[in-house]
This record gives sequence, structure tokens and C-alpha cells, in this order.
Amino acid sequence: MPAHLCSLGKAMLATRSDEEIRNLYSRGSFETLTEHSISTLDDLCEDLNTARVRGFAFDNQESHLGVQCVARAVQGAQGRILAGLSVSAPSVRMKYDVFAEAVVAVADELAELLQYHKP
Repeated sequence: MPAHLCSLGKAMLATRSDEEIRNLYSRGSFETLTEHSISTLDDLCEDLNTARVRGFAFDNQESHLGVQCVARAVQGAQGRILAGLSVSAPSVRMKYDVFAEAVVAVADELAELLQYHKP
């Protein structure tokens, strides 16, 4: 699964700078799986900036129609990615704010349990 099409991939990409993202995706071709898939570098950078601000990434039916996901990277003290945490649900059952709050809380707790700083 391409990272730009799923919340966990986008959560991990969001830990990188826009410059790094532009270098990673410099070939300009984006695989799409649904009509909701991110298809341009500018759209990806905008989505990653939103993820950085809110503290988690969101997949709104970008890889599978009828499925939404929220995710957060679990980072170590120097920002190194140690793990990722994601929750997926059918769109009709996704309670975006509840799932996002839970993912952020559990990811932060996991980082603390591993004796690392919050991202």
C-alpha cells in the first residue's frame, strides 16, 4: 500500500519536512485507488501539513471506499519513528473525533511506556 493512500503511511510521512516529501515524491506519479485518493504532490503536502497541526493523519476512503482511518506515529526522543498506531472503521461507523482522540492518547501513552518523548 503506498504511504500516501493510508493514514498510517501519512502519519509517518508527516514526521518529515515538506522538502523531504518533495524529494521522495519527485517523480510526480501518484497511484490512486479511489476517487478520494491523493493524486498530486501539492495535495499530499497540504494533507501532511494538516496532519502535523492536528497531531494525527486521516484517510477518508483514499484506499478503500467505505473505510476511514486515523493514525499517529509513535516517535522517540529525537523524533525517530518507533511504531505507528492506526484505527480503521467503516465510514458509517467512524466517529472521527472519538477515534482520533483515542489514537492520539494511546500513541502518546505507548511513547511514554517506551520512555520516549511525545511527538
